[in-house]
Amino acid sequence: MSGKTFNIVNTLESRLKYGAKNTKDASFPTSGIVFGFNITGPNNESFCMGSVSNENDIPFGQTMLGAFFAGDSFDNERIIDYCSSLAKNKKSGKFVVLQYDNSEQEKLSCYDIKSKTLVEGKFQTVDYNLALNNLVTISLSSTFRFKCNYYKEKFIDDLESYLQETNESLSSATFPLNDSGIEISDETEGLMVEDLYNQIEQFEELADVQIPANMKKKMIEKLQRKLRTNRELLEFTFEVEESKIESNGDSIQLKDGDSIDISFPLKIVYLVPLSSQVSALAKTFMTSLKKILTKLKETIVASIADSNVLPIPQVFSFYDASTYTHPITAIFVNINDDKLFQTQRKEIHQKYIIPMDKPAFKTNMQFGAKSNTDNCLLNVHVGLNSGIKNGTPVTVEGKYLYYHYNQQHMNDSGWGCAYRSLQTIISWFQLHGYINIDRAPSHKQIQEALVEVGDKPANFVGSNKWIGSQEVFCVLNHLYGIESKIIFINSGAELANKARELIQHFQNNGTPIMIGGGVLAHTIIGVHFDESNGNVKYLVLDPHFTGEDDISVIHKKGWVGWKEVSFWDAHSFYNLCLPQKPVTY
Repeated sequence: MSGKTFNIVNTLESRLKYGAKNTKDASFPTSGIVFGFNITGPNNESFCMGSVSNENDIPFGQTMLGAFFAGDSFDNERIIDYCSSLAKNKKSGKFVVLQYDNSEQEKLSCYDIKSKTLVEGKFQTVDYNLALNNLVTISLSSTFRFKCNYYKEKFIDDLESYLQETNESLSSATFPLNDSGIEISDETEGLMVEDLYNQIEQFEELADVQIPANMKKKMIEKLQRKLRTNRELLEFTFEVEESKIESNGDSIQLKDGDSIDISFPLKIVYLVPLSSQVSALAKTFMTSLKKILTKLKETIVASIADSNVLPIPQVFSFYDASTYTHPITAIFVNINDDKLFQTQRKEIHQKYIIPMDKPAFKTNMQFGAKSNTDNCLLNVHVGLNSGIKNGTPVTVEGKYLYYHYNQQHMNDSGWGCAYRSLQTIISWFQLHGYINIDRAPSHKQIQEALVEVGDKPANFVGSNKWIGSQEVFCVLNHLYGIESKIIFINSGAELANKARELIQHFQNNGTPIMIGGGVLAHTIIGVHFDESNGNVKYLVLDPHFTGEDDISVIHKKGWVGWKEVSFWDAHSFYNLCLPQKPVTY
């Protein structure tokens, strides 16, 4: 048995099982490459992070570790043939072999390159966070500028010449680390990636601080240790150069003699072992930039072959560790064409076996994208305990913003609670990429939407009149096409009987729930139900809070917290609006 341990990251395992179960329906690959990274030294471990069908699509900085096979049609002979083709010129070593059939049953083995046989191996499934303990996230920002006078018959030759010149310059490139005085290259010696934190010397905290040099040095060292402990992002920048036209997803119409001056801004993301040599990191930078330039050229050539319309490709990087624990770099064209853009996103879902039940590769989900939080707090429920000993709490999926009275310079105390609950719900869809908006609609915009659908008269706009769950239903549907389910209960006490139904909602949809009754509205974002005794609590966001956004005060005063059914009036009826998560990508 091999001494090496192959750690299969849980996000990869779940995706491979999903792919095996849905191979026909979703056109996921039935075989392909497993990639990840190796940890040398006494532990001798490999971490299997992801899968892809083509070696050229392995994320930059990741290593091929073996192969996967999905479905029931692979026998040992076919598996050995495939692994042999991957081994190429390697003389020895082992590849991981991960097999999952249509019922999600697994069979794990290794391919011995020297003997060309399948052998046993040592495997374990690990949480993705364990793998990330060995890694650091690194970004490289750059802009490439392409200039020429367009003549159709020689355009491709001009593009080839530009590519060749740029590749030659990359072979001797150096890469500056942001906020430091160091530039790395493939000749940098004696430096590991984790040492880069000690090179960072510029900190906002010390920008205007006038202190003795020895004290400042100690503070810098303390901040460097903090960066290292938190595995903070290391950012590099390479030859950023601007031009007249920046890629915005549109195409440009060309005729012979036109002057072309286009820039291709990009930010590439890497996951790199802390123990890696900096020289190897620089080589990864060079290789990745050359590959991206080649793909940009291929994309342009394929698009302009039969016309004089030049689509300007855009480079995007994506990284969602809890779904796919590796970066993905994608090149899109014509992103303003919804149908074409969806087709391109679908190809990425299929390529990396990522379920197509929620958005993952929309432009507002790219790495480093800053969502407008509207000066609201994010996920204010984190850290709160229900106090129920048995059962498992089920909460809202992912991220949301906590909207409440008197935010955004709007004095809505006494009438705006349902508006705030609606804004929280909309923020969930915004932050998860289902809708592409800058911020949740204002009270006036909500009122205008209700007038547009005929639910309210024209004089409703600008008023201080409250709304309920039915209006929340209408606005979600009218503005964003989001369907909702309405539950009616005669009394707040009846919520005790709705625990299972709301648990199912959070498991299947994961969206915040608006509950309104009388003149009060709240947002339910979780349920904890003890099956043994029927005890239930609901996790509630209270939009009636009027204070400053201090999380300790919000927790201490119960403006977000686990509430018993008695929190609601036993003598009032309530409507619950349960927004349904669209099945889309």
